[in-house]
Amino acid sequence: MKKLIAILFALSFMLGTLLGCSFAEKLGIAKEEQPGYEMHEVHLEEHAVYDKDGIEVIVKSLDYSEKSYIIVNFEVHNHTETDIRVCTDYFEANGIYLARHAFEDEYCICPAGEITTDRIKIARSKLNTAHISHIKELDFSLCIENGHFEADEEDHLGHDHGDAEMGMHFVVDGVVAEATNEIIVPTDCDADYIQGIDEHGTVLVNEQGIYLVLQDLYISDGGYTTIASYFKNDSTDMARATVYLHKVNGMDYENDGRLSMLNGHDGFPSASLFGLLKNELGVTKIDSATVSVEVYLGDGDDALLIFKGEPMELEF
Repeated sequence: MKKLIAILFALSFMLGTLLGCSFAEKLGIAKEEQPGYEMHEVHLEEHAVYDKDGIEVIVKSLDYSEKSYIIVNFEVHNHTETDIRVCTDYFEANGIYLARHAFEDEYCICPAGEITTDRIKIARSKLNTAHISHIKELDFSLCIENGHFEADEEDHLGHDHGDAEMGMHFVVDGVVAEATNEIIVPTDCDADYIQGIDEHGTVLVNEQGIYLVLQDLYISDGGYTTIASYFKNDSTDMARATVYLHKVNGMDYENDGRLSMLNGHDGFPSASLFGLLKNELGVTKIDSATVSVEVYLGDGDDALLIFKGEPMELEF
């Protein structure tokens, strides 16, 4: 009997090894939790990234204590007589775009004459999707605002990103803001580490500086249909793409998800669609889908449609 149990155990172990990730997927394990992904801890020295006119912004440390996030700790020193507000105009790791306003509450507000601590939470799942195993450097731009903040955010934060590369001042309804040059904070990562870019998938758009690849369409642990992509924007404006679903596993299904990318950046944005496929169609795994895409350049009502694709049948 003991021999039989041992044989059965060995067979089950071999089966698990052969099935690998697909076995994990059948168990409903999220992709970022599957075996084989390992985030290597690196560290950075305290780094003053902004010091001007009585305002200082310091990157303090990287913190790996949270299971789902890596924390970038900041400190803002305000030696002026007015309150200030600090935000990131974009935030990247290893040159891969992760977020725009990246602070935990989007903005760090520091009252006059005080020191404020804040943090940026980098989701480990985002790093996994971008195949970042080592954070070699953090890349970002800061927007520093003085005075009162009741101005329309789009007026003073929605400026052309290309101008921010050179640094500039502008005034809107009494709010003075400065967009810094690109800031790079290195870590103690091995200098030989090279960040690769995984562009696998189906190319949906390759027009006018917009390169959009659909990498996966799957149902998350929460039951939501999720679009995974690689999105590169070499145009001169913000790009927004709407991916439409028309069929899933041969059944009619109308839904859509939106992806966006700042000009001059590339990354791996994802979108979760409203509604649960399991409840609506009884679908627990997406094997095929019919999709189409539209791409707009610009923000709001001024956005210009530059691409409208025909429906494509895809398998996953």
